[in-house]
Amino acid sequence: GGLEMNNTVTGKTYALFVGPSDTAPLSVVSVYPAGILVGQFTGGAYPDIDMWEGNGEIYPVYLAEVSTSPSSDNFAVHKSSYDTSLSSPGISFKLNSANLSNGSFSGERLGYNGGNEKKWGVWMSSIGGPYTGSMADSWTGSVEYIDATSVMGREYAGTKWSDNRIEGTTIGYGAQADPDNAYSWISVGEALGTFDPTNSRFMIGAMGVALETNTFLNLTLTDDGRAKLQALNIPAVHVGTADLSWSDVEAIGLTSVNMNNVRFFATSTGQAPQIWATNAVSGSYSGTPVPITQGGTPVTLSGSGLTAGFGVTNWDATNNVWAAKVTDGSGALPDGNAYTGNINFKGAAAGTINAASGTFGAVNGGTGTAAGVAKPAP
Repeated sequence: GGLEMNNTVTGKTYALFVGPSDTAPLSVVSVYPAGILVGQFTGGAYPDIDMWEGNGEIYPVYLAEVSTSPSSDNFAVHKSSYDTSLSSPGISFKLNSANLSNGSFSGERLGYNGGNEKKWGVWMSSIGGPYTGSMADSWTGSVEYIDATSVMGREYAGTKWSDNRIEGTTIGYGAQADPDNAYSWISVGEALGTFDPTNSRFMIGAMGVALETNTFLNLTLTDDGRAKLQALNIPAVHVGTADLSWSDVEAIGLTSVNMNNVRFFATSTGQAPQIWATNAVSGSYSGTPVPITQGGTPVTLSGSGLTAGFGVTNWDATNNVWAAKVTDGSGALPDGNAYTGNINFKGAAAGTINAASGTFGAVNGGTGTAAGVAKPAP
C-alpha cells in the first residue's frame, strides 16, 4: 500500500512468506522457512494511461520453520476484516486532543496459524474523515475498536502533517475471543496519508506486522529473537516487570484477577517502555461476569507501584473463552536498573474459562495473555 501525490508514488510492503530451503531442492525438503517480508518502494504515476510503477527493496524476517510446502494450499493462514463508521458503537478515535465521530475506519489482518494458535501476521487499515483545528507535523492519534469478540487499539505518532502529506508510525494491541482460540497480540507499523486543508478532510492508510503475545515473549528471550524483533521495528529491550492483582470474595462476577510477570519493553536500555506483555493472566469468578459493554464495571488491579483497570468485554460460557480491556494504567515502573519514570499504559487480554473450577486464564490448565502499549506519563 501507499500514496500518490503529484504523479509520485511512495509505498510500503508487508507480506507473509514460506519458501524452500537454500541448500536442498524442494522435492526433498521437509521443513520450510517462513516469516514476514518487509519492504518499501517509490515510483511514478501516469494518469494518461492509468498506470503506475515503482521499485525498491524487500527483505525477509524468518520467524518459523513449517512442515507445509510453499506450493501447498494448506499453509495455515487466517484472515479477518472490519469496516465501520466512526459514529458506530464500540469505536472511538482521537486526533490530537479532538474526538472525531464522523468518518470511516476499516482494515484486515492476514496471519499464520501454528497449529490452532494465531502466531504472527501482517495487517492494513485506513481511517479518514473531517478534522478540526490546525495540525502540526508532530500530530498524534489513537483508535479503539470493540466488537462481539474482539478488542483492538492503536496509537499513531505523527512525523508530518504538511504539504498535503501525512506520515507517522503506529503501535498497537488487540485481543480476540475466538470459539477455537483466545489470544492477544501486539502490532507495529507505518502510516501514510493525505489531507485537504481547504475542506479539512484527511485519509490515513497504515500497515505493519502483528505478533501473538506468546510468540513475541519467546522471541524476547534470545539474542537471535531480539534481532528479529528489531528487524520488524518492534521494541524488544526489557526495562521493567510488574505483578498486579485484585480480589473480592463477595463480588458477583469476577472475584479475583491476576496479571503476573507483566514485562515492559523499549527500543533501548533506559528508554521509556512502548509495549508490554504477559502470558500469566488468571483469576476466579462467581456467576456470570457482566461485560463493560453491557454495563459491567472494571476492577482496579494494583501492585509493584502500578494500577490499572481490568474490564471484561466478552464472556463466552458456551465456548469457554473471554476477552478484556486493560485501561488507565499508571504508576512508577519498577526494576530501577533500566527505567524508573512514571508511565501510562493500556491494552487487551484474552484467555480460556474453566467452568468446573470457577477460574479463567492461565490456571488449572487454561491460557491467559495480555498485551498493550505504554508511554511516559505527561
